[in-house]
Amino acid sequence: MTKIKIRSNPYNREISYLTMDEATGQWVDVRETDERSRLRETDSERSFLPFKIKEIITIIIKEYYVGREKVQLYFEGTQDEYSEVEAVCESDDVKDKIELIRTNTILENARFIKGDIKEIFERVNPVIENIMKEDFSVKRGLNKVSQALDDVIPLCVFGNYSAGKSTFINALIGVELLPSGGDPVTAKIYEIRNSEFLDQAKISFEFHGERIEISIEGKEFRVLEGDSETDIVKSIKEEIDNEGSHELYAMVRIAMDILNNYEKKDKEVTERLVKENEDKDGIISHQQDELNKASSTIARLRDNIEHKEKEMESLLHFRYRIYLWHIRKDYEYGFTTTESHGNRGKGRTVRGGGSQ
Repeated sequence: MTKIKIRSNPYNREISYLTMDEATGQWVDVRETDERSRLRETDSERSFLPFKIKEIITIIIKEYYVGREKVQLYFEGTQDEYSEVEAVCESDDVKDKIELIRTNTILENARFIKGDIKEIFERVNPVIENIMKEDFSVKRGLNKVSQALDDVIPLCVFGNYSAGKSTFINALIGVELLPSGGDPVTAKIYEIRNSEFLDQAKISFEFHGERIEISIEGKEFRVLEGDSETDIVKSIKEEIDNEGSHELYAMVRIAMDILNNYEKKDKEVTERLVKENEDKDGIISHQQDELNKASSTIARLRDNIEHKEKEMESLLHFRYRIYLWHIRKDYEYGFTTTESHGNRGKGRTVRGGGSQ
């Protein structure tokens, strides 16, 4: 009878597979006994077992189930993982091929020890951050641990404009909280969390670089953090007072509407400033183009002048060489040539002497 063991450690994300060596009675890693087994694949060895257990069982049946003799499958891991494996092994197409056996080695379920780990982490985290405050990789690791220990699982909702994100979220939480409509109305990214108390809501945001947190408790409106005299805080309070409604979600919805309106107002101002800058940039760009054209023209003229100067220099040099050549030839034949520069061609005198 073939014996296979699955050893899972979800905390290290490690899964190993072993076979029983009948000769020695020892468990041996599959990687040492079967080079062609698909259980050797890294994908399955570094996976979260519940996500891969059906595939793993299928591979075991295909490679180790022979005839009608069941494969004895030993499992070593957490109780939650064993329950997942057991559910697959009890299915109709597997139960006659696999005999599942629970080993004595049992790892604690994460949900049972999470509270203790979180408590220890919260005590040591400030110490580690203080010692390793310059090491950003350590900070990222601590943030990952903190998020893993958090009881809140974030759900991200994103999509195109007017796709119905706000409407979907309102339906999901059962309250008309976010503004919604046919046109884009939610201009910010929101993070919504469940309040600890039914009669309290907190809204935190940044306004012109300052963090502001307000609390709505029953009929009371309070500023917990930030300047209570900022325009946006005063606008929220005035609108709530004018509305006259002291229903919690109605007051929150008023605050959300004002936050969106301020976002749109800021956007309009930003777009106007950008447009003005673009107009100025266009004028400057046009002037720069004209200047560049003038510079190019001056450069071409300078090149032409330099080229002409070189041509004149070459021509004068060439004529000087011809003049010297004539003098040399005249001297060879015994002639002397003089020329009046004031009236070239008319005051020329040629003297010749024959051989003596």
